[in-house]
Amino acid sequence: MTDFLIGPYIVLVLLSHPRTNGRRRYIGYLTPTLLIFLWWAFIATLFIGIRFEYYNQDHLVSGLLKLGKFSLYGLAGVATIRAIGRGGPSTRRGFYWSLLISAVLIGLTLLVTENSTSALSPDLFDNGSSSVYLDNPITITMAILIVFVAGSLLVGNVSSAWRRAAAVGLVLMGLGFVFAEGRGGWLACIVGLTYVFLRARLSRSIFALFIAVSLFMYTYDQIPNFRHTIDRTLYPDETYLTTYKAGVFGIDDGVRLRTFLEEAPKIAYSPILGQGFFHRGGQTGIYSTG
Repeated sequence: MTDFLIGPYIVLVLLSHPRTNGRRRYIGYLTPTLLIFLWWAFIATLFIGIRFEYYNQDHLVSGLLKLGKFSLYGLAGVATIRAIGRGGPSTRRGFYWSLLISAVLIGLTLLVTENSTSALSPDLFDNGSSSVYLDNPITITMAILIVFVAGSLLVGNVSSAWRRAAAVGLVLMGLGFVFAEGRGGWLACIVGLTYVFLRARLSRSIFALFIAVSLFMYTYDQIPNFRHTIDRTLYPDETYLTTYKAGVFGIDDGVRLRTFLEEAPKIAYSPILGQGFFHRGGQTGIYSTG
């Protein structure tokens, strides 16, 4: 869930800035919207067992637990916004420092451990999808944090001390980032940084782009796993592409486009309650990754 919620969390924090016409804050509109959504999600989750005739309550319990986790992250975002809004500039500076420190710690952990799962239980990796569920949240989390820090560094109104620390931190975050093998996060990072470079001053953008390209070339040459992932994405096996009808212009997309094209029209089947909140496949008729 974190890969879906960290981005909105940061967006909510940025929206806590007062508008120029008066001091109306968006949080006044967001809080009731979030509450309405949680109420709707709770009702939809309760109907899982009835609508799909599962033989036990496992899906219902799992859905409620995940909804509770969702609510916890939402509460954290709202609480952070209120704290920043009431605390003034010093509180906002503290928030920026906390995000930077958290991002550097994650990057250093990935760099030192090389994203090894040897310390975890082997039962977690009984199939390939288990490791995917670990990789994707990590890479997307890092992508969001890297883009946020890079954007604040290049175009944000931050202190000189934070800017110096962020410049060093971004290098450590980038080196650790390549060990997190979820390609979705890599793509998100590329898109986000492209937007940041377009918004920044030309001189800063050129310098930042030079650092990013140099870091990519170094890691591609020195880290075999990173090189393998890049190669199999850009030059995938033709049999794989044909079998799973995957690929976009010959590049492996992890069957994302096909899944989207197959599943998006099914929203019309049940636009109010959906096909079940946070459960996959089975009697719902959706893809296992849908």
